[in-house]
Amino acid sequence: MEKILTKKRILKSKKFLNLFLTIFLCFFILGCERAEEKLLREAHNYYKEKNYETAIITYLKLLDKNSKSKHAPFAQFEIGNIYNYNLNRYHEAVIAYQKAVSYYPDSEYSFQAQFEISEIYNKKFDQKYLAIIEYERLFKYKSMKNEFPKIHLRIIDCYVFLKKYEKAIYELGILQKEFPEYKDKEYILFKKGLIFYQKSDFKSAKDIFEGFLRKYPESKYYLKVLYWHAQTLEELKFYKEALENYNTLLEKSYKEDIIKEKIKKVQDIIKEEKKKKTR
Repeated sequence: MEKILTKKRILKSKKFLNLFLTIFLCFFILGCERAEEKLLREAHNYYKEKNYETAIITYLKLLDKNSKSKHAPFAQFEIGNIYNYNLNRYHEAVIAYQKAVSYYPDSEYSFQAQFEISEIYNKKFDQKYLAIIEYERLFKYKSMKNEFPKIHLRIIDCYVFLKKYEKAIYELGILQKEFPEYKDKEYILFKKGLIFYQKSDFKSAKDIFEGFLRKYPESKYYLKVLYWHAQTLEELKFYKEALENYNTLLEKSYKEDIIKEKIKKVQDIIKEEKKKKTR
């Protein structure tokens, strides 16, 4: 009987100890969360006061306190943002963003951090090849597939800048194949025409622009396409047709100063050609 009572006492003691530990743990976690939230508020206030260095230090305190906190991915991402957008210290921004990507790959901030890295290499460092590599890393985020067309377009722009037109056209083909229902199909077709124009394949550019003008007469890009179609016709020495386009653009008040110069230039060429014929 005494043994049974002793066992019951031990069980009660264990239950009490477990309950005590659970309550202690809850209060400990709650205390940690409150401390982290306090640091977040402080960092935000420093940011609002444009005290950016202190804001970064405060975010780092949070990360030092608990790098696995639910607030840690946000803190790491914000450090990158401050270096990037407020202090213009892009190398440090890249390092901060890379930490957000590697330490918190499953967080909601990982994709955006990788995108910011790509943008810095593209627009701030002007390192297009490295930018392409960084942009391509974004394709592993399958849950962000709706953002992939934007990434393809960034890669295309990098290839065009590098004058790698075949690669740009290939990338455009992937975009069209993988996203046949992309919301801005008109822009993709316009972009394709521009790439062929920049490649100096004016015949292909002409065909694409003419296809666009037939298919999308109400498009918001219509006047832009008409302008580039005129430019293409001019390159192909179809001066009368180019002049018709330029006159239409002038009637629509599109880039009036530029169009007036274009009209004068083409008219002079046409006059010169007539003179040559009469000689």
